[in-house]
Amino acid sequence: MGSVHSKIVSKSASASMGSFGRAGSFLEYDRVIHHLSRGDLIEVLRGRYKHWAIFEAVDHYGNVMCFHITAVDNGYADDMDTDLTRTGVRKEISFNGKALLKYEPLEDILKDTDSPQPSLCRINNQEIMASKMLKTIGNQLPDLDQVFTTLHRMKDTIFRYCLKVC
Repeated sequence: MGSVHSKIVSKSASASMGSFGRAGSFLEYDRVIHHLSRGDLIEVLRGRYKHWAIFEAVDHYGNVMCFHITAVDNGYADDMDTDLTRTGVRKEISFNGKALLKYEPLEDILKDTDSPQPSLCRINNQEIMASKMLKTIGNQLPDLDQVFTTLHRMKDTIFRYCLKVC
């Protein structure tokens, strides 16, 4: 894969691109990566549910690196419950279990055990919800450097994770 460093656009350019700053159509990996800006939320179409990732940067190999939460792999921790795990590349997270914060290439995140084709994705920064939240918290945006520093400290950490009201 070629480097996408020069193709990552700024937030101001992204906002003028119409649907890429908002929730547009789900697209293939190669059509989305050229419109990413640091901190963008990526919504992944995953059959019955949606998976989410946050884009940080393009590494020196040209990989589009993102944080996301995924199921705990059987071999990851001997003392973990195994009710979350399935065989294959991607695992669903159960309604009440444990999950792992991972940092990996978006291309790997899009791999899907239920299909030979990678999952489709889109940039979905939840702009309407974000503007409502900004009004609630006094229009103070979180500092992305601080967010990503915290995520890097927490990566590969196993958390209790519940998809329903617990």
